[in-house]
Amino acid sequence: MGKFFGDLYDLFEAMFGQGLAQYLWYGPHPANQINLYWKIGLLSLIISICVAVLFYYVINHPRCNTWWWWSIFLAANSFINFIVGWQWIGSQNIDVQNCMSELNELAGGQYSYAVSPTDYISFGWANFFVSMFFFIVISFMIKYWSRNCSSAPFRILKTY
Repeated sequence: MGKFFGDLYDLFEAMFGQGLAQYLWYGPHPANQINLYWKIGLLSLIISICVAVLFYYVINHPRCNTWWWWSIFLAANSFINFIVGWQWIGSQNIDVQNCMSELNELAGGQYSYAVSPTDYISFGWANFFVSMFFFIVISFMIKYWSRNCSSAPFRILKTY
């Protein structure tokens, strides 16, 4: 599962930098090679599932059966996951110097990346887009069983 989330977040590596990506692949001690992507990826997936279930099954009101109500929930889900991703990375207490020196020893001096606080916010944006993808996929998987919102975000026009 860590490889799936790692590959998904690596699509946005240009946003948050290679140093942070290396840290998330190898963890605080690169000799252990602990993949940290699965933690934030799983948390984003769970939040996206909860927001989609909230929209389609808890709120489930006929007035919400429009693309713009669905878009509000998509934006809320993405914003929540932006904050979660940004704060989760910020709470990791990344010891960049120690981590990168261990990576250099393991790879023969190949790594020399730095992680800055702006990379934390950029990772939040990457998490924003990943959670947007999750919400869209989950929406199309569960919407058909909703009693009132089954045609959100796209209404199918009936022609007789």
